[in-house]
Amino acid sequence: MRISLYLASANLEVHLGNPGLKDDRYSYSYILAAWLNFSVGDAVIEILSDHWDLPYEYKDRPTPSGEMNAFAFRDYLFERGPEKWAEWAKDKSRSEIQMDFLHWGLAKEEQRGFVNDQQRKEIVNAYKAAMSNIKNGTGGTQ
Repeated sequence: MRISLYLASANLEVHLGNPGLKDDRYSYSYILAAWLNFSVGDAVIEILSDHWDLPYEYKDRPTPSGEMNAFAFRDYLFERGPEKWAEWAKDKSRSEIQMDFLHWGLAKEEQRGFVNDQQRKEIVNAYKAAMSNIKNGTGGTQ
C-alpha cells in the first residue's frame, strides 16, 4: 500500500506555506488514562505515521547517561525534515517506510546505549523481530 495520498497532502501543505505540522489549533481529543487534546499538526503526524510505533515501547528507560524518554514517529519525521522526508517517501511502499523507521529507531537506541546486556538484548531483539515480520509480510510495528 502506498501512502502517496497522505504524503501529497502533507507536501501540498508545505509548498503552499500552510503551517501543517506546526498547526497548533485544536483538532481532536483522545482518552488514554486522561483526556488529551491534540492539534491539527498532531493529526497530520498521526496520519503520516499510520499509527506506527517502535517495537520496544517504554515511557522512559535507564541509559548510561540517565533516564530517557521513548522515541516516536514525530522524532523520526522532524529529524529527517518533514519536507525532505515527504519527498523521499512519496515513491516508497508502506513496508519500506516502516523499515526505515525501524532502522532509525534501532540506531537511536544504540546511540543512547544500554545499562546492561539484558536490556540491549531485549531492545535489539524487539527491533529485529519487527523487521523480520515486515520482511515476511506478517506485520510490523502496529
